[in-house]
Amino acid sequence: MADTPSVSLDIRYAGNGDVRQCGGALPNDRFTATPGHPVPLTVDTDNRPGGCRLQLRLNV
Repeated sequence: MADTPSVSLDIRYAGNGDVRQCGGALPNDRFTATPGHPVPLTVDTDNRPGGCRLQLRLNV
């Protein structure tokens, strides 16, 4: 799959509540990962309210 440049993964990642819990989330909340160009995301769960929303779409 890494040799196929036409494969990509659309990522929507946004905070719901305290956005500091969602490392990698940006105001526009949209990214595209392609072979060789990963998109790092983190989830910092603790006692703060809110969480992270994650939506993925594979493009082939």
